[in-house]
Amino acid sequence: MALADNELWLLRYLDKHCDSPDQGGCISVDRDWANSIKAKTDHGKAIASGLESTYDQLESLVSRLVQLGFVGTSRDSSYLDLWITAAGQDAARITERDPKAVRNEILQAVLEIQGTSRKGVDDTTIAGRLGLTVDEVRGHLGILDEEGRIGLSRTMHGRTAFLQPEQRQKAKESAAVSSKSAQTVDEVDPRKVFVVHGRNNDARKAMFEFLRTIGLHPLE
Repeated sequence: MALADNELWLLRYLDKHCDSPDQGGCISVDRDWANSIKAKTDHGKAIASGLESTYDQLESLVSRLVQLGFVGTSRDSSYLDLWITAAGQDAARITERDPKAVRNEILQAVLEIQGTSRKGVDDTTIAGRLGLTVDEVRGHLGILDEEGRIGLSRTMHGRTAFLQPEQRQKAKESAAVSSKSAQTVDEVDPRKVFVVHGRNNDARKAMFEFLRTIGLHPLE
């Protein structure tokens, strides 16, 4: 699941301005901006400027985030009330690093730390192991949970990740594939080169000799 830039922008805006997740009616936006980049409320002005969109486009954007479970909403004929959910807060705090690579690292960390026990792994332990902030880990754990790759319990103190037997098996298979791919890359000799040549054998021999002098191995 990938978030578009405007979706991530809105989540981060809500995360910044909502004191806590699932706080209903955190932000209200005025429909008065339906056909122009204008709004009466301060939040409306900020969101209109940040997203460069109309009210109707905002409603479409919010609908997708609601479907993902990242945003809560209520509305009437004049206003749209928005708030961020706990899962949306997690997603908003993901950093600019390659998210898929980071999530795979986190998944493998949970796999190794949990082992065969049923005890979960808390977010601070994962953060310390991988050199990430706790907020970064929580963001990625939320996505992994949405994807069904881990189990996740949320408390006021943090997040605890765990793997069910089926999830553990899939994580092991993923790790094996990654290890095999890395090994294959390591086995490739970068000094071996393939030379495309014509029928001039003297030119071919001269080129092969030159390549050998600079430490390359042209394939015959």
